[in-house]
Amino acid sequence: MVALGHWRGLAKDAIDPATAATSNLASAVQPRGGEPRAIHRRPYRRRKPIPKRLGMLAPYGDQIRDWMENDPSLSAVAALERLTTLAPDIFGPKHLRTLQRAIAAQRMTVARRLISDGVSSLLVSAPIPPSVGFLIP
Repeated sequence: MVALGHWRGLAKDAIDPATAATSNLASAVQPRGGEPRAIHRRPYRRRKPIPKRLGMLAPYGDQIRDWMENDPSLSAVAALERLTTLAPDIFGPKHLRTLQRAIAAQRMTVARRLISDGVSSLLVSAPIPPSVGFLIP
C-alpha cells in the first residue's frame, strides 16, 4: 500500500480508494442512529399582508341587497338578468354561479340575524311552556 500524501505530511496511513468506496457504501446502506440534522434556517413566513381585492359584485352589493329585501324569493337567474340590463359589458351567463354563491351567502347572513334576534326576543318576551322546555338545552 502506498502512503498518499506522505511527502506533504498529510496522511501517514492512507486508505486504498477501493476500500474507502466500499466502506462509504456500507455506511450509506446502514441506517444511522438518531434523527437527521436540523436545517438551521428560519421557516418562511410572509410578513407583508396579502391585499384583499374587491369582487366583481362589490359595486352592486347594495343594489342586490335591496332587490332581496323587496323580493326575498329572488332567484340568482332573475338577479343576473337585472344585472345584465344594468351592466351588459360586465355581466353575462358565465357569472351565474358567482351570483348564486353571493345570494346564498346573503341569505345565510339574513337567516342568522333573524335567528339570533328571534331567539333573544323569544327568551325575553315570553316564557317557555313546560311541554316545549326539553327542546332548549
